[in-house]
Amino acid sequence: MGPKGTGRPSKYVQTFYTDGGSTQYFVKPLEYESGKDYEMYVDFTLRDTIKQPPVRMLYTLHSEEPLSGHSSCKAGVREKDLMKADKIYAEPVNKGFDYRYELIIPFNDFVLLIREKSDLHVSLGKNTFRFTPVRKTEKALDNVDNIVLMMMATR
Repeated sequence: MGPKGTGRPSKYVQTFYTDGGSTQYFVKPLEYESGKDYEMYVDFTLRDTIKQPPVRMLYTLHSEEPLSGHSSCKAGVREKDLMKADKIYAEPVNKGFDYRYELIIPFNDFVLLIREKSDLHVSLGKNTFRFTPVRKTEKALDNVDNIVLMMMATR
């Protein structure tokens, strides 16, 4: 039997109860941008099994033009500490191209992204991009803090 959803869904966070008695948090996709040319949608999944669990970060980069070097991607909160991400897919879409990646980040980096509204840095081949949260995402991060981080701090 898999996770069961709770009765109180949030606009930005879905909570699941798992068979092992833990709570799984899914932070719904949040939008980031790098100038006018690139968008990124990021979602997070973590469980409260330990005080500072690793966090699964999935992200999709969207570009109107194809990006070279997309087979080699690194990402992170600090440009000097980028971690290798696993490519899930790259595909053309109606208006551009989508590149989907997965990365496991430390809990402390997740806290920085939420509480400090930190930028995300992404390296594709020889290009490095800096993504900042859009205004709607900044508001959403406060909600994520109040639900996920508060519950993790009081577990």
